[in-house]
Amino acid sequence: MGVGIGVGLFGLAVAGYCAGELTDCKAMLNAATTKIQNMTQVDIDQNLVDRLTKESIEKQSNAAVELATSKVVSATTAEMRTQIKKRVDDEKDHIVGELSKAILKEIHAADVEKIVDEVTSATTDKLVDKLSDELDDEIGQIGKVYKAIYYTLARD
Repeated sequence: MGVGIGVGLFGLAVAGYCAGELTDCKAMLNAATTKIQNMTQVDIDQNLVDRLTKESIEKQSNAAVELATSKVVSATTAEMRTQIKKRVDDEKDHIVGELSKAILKEIHAADVEKIVDEVTSATTDKLVDKLSDELDDEIGQIGKVYKAIYYTLARD
């Protein structure tokens, strides 16, 4: 068991040494990167910055214009529909009122007796025609009956 404790202690010593070495490596890498950053200067062409800024502004402004245009078109369309519906309803009411007045005027101006006479005359003519047809049929039947009686009496 003493060997196991010895090996464990040796492992801890090696791990501590490696951790120290890793910390030193990390510090050296950080120092080297910082030194490289300080020595390096990145130049971005001002024309590139201006061009990209202009493109970005154009995209944003175009999007804003499209959105505003869409809202204006929607609002205008809704307003036009409302106004057109109101005008159609107003005209419909006006036309119905004018037609009612014209019909009432015609009714008041109508000669009722003349209309009654025309209807009576037409009805009478139709009734006479119908009764005439029915009487012709009846007379024909009566004539057949009398002929039958005549022939019966003449035979006797």
